[in-house]
Amino acid sequence: MEQFGNLYDIAKSLTVLFIEDEILTRLTVGKKLNSIFKQVVSAENGIDGIEKFRQHNVDLVITDNIMPGMSGLEVIREIRKTDLSTPVILVTAFIDNDILIDSINHGVTQFIAKPVTEGNLLKAIEIAVQRVVFGNLVQKARDQELELLRYREKYHSRQQEWAFRKELNIIKNDLFLRKIDLTGDNGESQEWVVDAHYKPLDIMSGDSYSVRELGEGKILLFLIDAMGKGLSASVTSILSTSFANYLVDKEKERNSFEFTQFIEDYTTFIRKEILDEEIVCATFTYINLEDKQMDAAIFSMPSIIGLTYDNQIIRIKSNNLPIMKSGKANRIDRHDISMLKKILLHTDGLNESFKDSNSIYQEDLETDFKGSSFATELSDRFSAKIGKPDDDVTFFFIKRLDCHPKWVKTFVINTNLEEIKALGSKFENILPSLGMSGDSSVMFISSSTEMLMNAYEHGNLDVDLNLKNKLIKNGAYEEYLLTKEKETDKKISVTLSLHEENGKEFLVLTIADEGPGFEMSILKEPGSTDSRQLNTRGIKITQRLADGIYYNKKGNETKLIKEITGGNYEN
Repeated sequence: MEQFGNLYDIAKSLTVLFIEDEILTRLTVGKKLNSIFKQVVSAENGIDGIEKFRQHNVDLVITDNIMPGMSGLEVIREIRKTDLSTPVILVTAFIDNDILIDSINHGVTQFIAKPVTEGNLLKAIEIAVQRVVFGNLVQKARDQELELLRYREKYHSRQQEWAFRKELNIIKNDLFLRKIDLTGDNGESQEWVVDAHYKPLDIMSGDSYSVRELGEGKILLFLIDAMGKGLSASVTSILSTSFANYLVDKEKERNSFEFTQFIEDYTTFIRKEILDEEIVCATFTYINLEDKQMDAAIFSMPSIIGLTYDNQIIRIKSNNLPIMKSGKANRIDRHDISMLKKILLHTDGLNESFKDSNSIYQEDLETDFKGSSFATELSDRFSAKIGKPDDDVTFFFIKRLDCHPKWVKTFVINTNLEEIKALGSKFENILPSLGMSGDSSVMFISSSTEMLMNAYEHGNLDVDLNLKNKLIKNGAYEEYLLTKEKETDKKISVTLSLHEENGKEFLVLTIADEGPGFEMSILKEPGSTDSRQLNTRGIKITQRLADGIYYNKKGNETKLIKEITGGNYEN
């Protein structure tokens, strides 16, 4: 008992669930547990264990792994659907790499090797009880911190704003509002988009990410999820993203990016920087859309999900342990993605968020991903079922845009305000015949007008924001435009097409001007002083109104996508 130390009194107030199919072991170990804990609930198999876990207020679970009917790992997976915090000790005769990764991913606290000795049992229990105590202290500290923050919030709002801006500045997204244009083997045009969804729970987030373009159709994506809460996890995630972006920038300058070397350099760096008790989970993927290949190094993160052209789900599981102070060699696997039309990468804040007290979103994720045409729709489906999540939520939604419309209407107009107005009237006459609701029609017309005006003003007439503001201030803007449009013979090409996907219909409006285009990065740089900056207010409005808005690389073509009837995702 001396080994158990001063935690013995604490254990006397706890309830343990012991799951063991061998009756002799159940009796002998159970007797020892009775001398330690307030209550011992015994179960003779996994199914019985799950029932008793639900019936009792259990503080600790000790389960054998190899059992008939339901293994210990299957028991743990079932428990983790509704409970992510109760410590679990796994009793097993052997541990291979797959079992170890699976166990860590499902929150196993300790392992006990068979045959069970008193020393190993007490040591594992001591660590598990420490976790219970630590969890209670963390919750108490969190409650106290929240109370303190209520008083400090008015003093710290400015500092928090700058801290969050710093986080966003470190994150890089080379494909923000961008589509990737490729030509397939058969000469057919292909368009791919990568949408990033980032909803941190707190300003100092354990999640971070970046999207980097390394060449035509070559993309590096990484998601970082530093384990833990608050400042420590945030520092690790920011440090990770900052260094990974530094590596990418240096290799882009040299035009010599090697994914294997990148992974090695990053993991070597971060292992030196993290504390002994820290771990970092991460997903790194290098996608070559032209070669239809994806290299993946997944460090104890949720599986990557893909949807094939015949609507089958595939999963790419974690192939590395989490990154720790001391670690093994990194494994990178190559996957053929030629059959995939969309791909989802995410942190565990998405799949492990609770829908209610009895279930988590993992149960719905694949179905919702399969039925979602865009990242905005998946986000809406998630929010309708979860409300406010318990953790940071970050995901990448990668998809190939449909290039096979049901019908297409093409318009070519002069750079002329009257012709833009006339085109808007044509759209107003077309939309009711498609069954588009009044609200959706208003949003589509508003969005299309904003984008047409961008093509007119900032595209063909080459008006920058500084000049526009100056002319408006002097009351001379409209006169300037009317004069300027008479001096150009540039055209605006407009294509309106109807597409069907997942049983829903979408209008796709493509607007191309003959202007010089613009640098896409200015859309996301706060306070940019670039004199060629667009009036991003219109683009932000369009983002809120549309299901998708994407520019080509040059910045002189916009694709606007709007579902004809809005979705209802509550069921």
